[in-house]
Amino acid sequence: MKDIKEKLVQASKAYSDQIVLRAAINAIPQIGGSLDILLSSSGQNFVIKRIEEFVSELSHQIEQLDTSKINYDFFEKEEFYDLIIKAFNSASRTRQSEKLQLYAKIVKGALIEGAEYEEDDPELYLKIIEELSVKELRVAKFLYEIKTLNSTELEEVSKRNGENLNNDAALLSNLYPEFDEDDLISVFVRLERTGLIKEMVGNYFGYAGGLYDITPLFKKLLNFIEKI
Repeated sequence: MKDIKEKLVQASKAYSDQIVLRAAINAIPQIGGSLDILLSSSGQNFVIKRIEEFVSELSHQIEQLDTSKINYDFFEKEEFYDLIIKAFNSASRTRQSEKLQLYAKIVKGALIEGAEYEEDDPELYLKIIEELSVKELRVAKFLYEIKTLNSTELEEVSKRNGENLNNDAALLSNLYPEFDEDDLISVFVRLERTGLIKEMVGNYFGYAGGLYDITPLFKKLLNFIEKI
């Protein structure tokens, strides 16, 4: 376990050192204003702090694992290098602890001995999480919970909240008042674009759209980060 921590620290330091180098290489005319942020000490410190928080979270999660479940050979593979660099890259672009925790879960999931996933899945999951805001991720989680209720539970939720089951935005905004119905419609479009949900289509009586199905990709993602 100590070796794992040392590898993470070394990798994060190497990544942090590259930030200034990349910024210097890209310090060309016309875009200097935005690059100033990266070149400034405060901007650099923000990036380092985020990566350190990610490494700390990942170390904490790995400590919870039985060492017999860790695929140590994965640390020597090119896939691990690509994954950890992309995770550092994603971590450097967010201040949200919720997203840093999800990035750590994705990397941890890839380290599990015997875990079944396609080679590119963890990198795809990082990309999906990075594209979505924390609010959108929360909406996705709540929608998933509703969609995985059995029919009896769903009918009970609908009756208790005075909503029918023909519009997910209306139902979700009633269950969680912090979400505005119109905002949820926009969030659903974003979630559908990432491949997590898909709007149901049909011409049956009384249906005007607004119902969504959970995609296999969404199920795979949640299973991947919550299986341990």
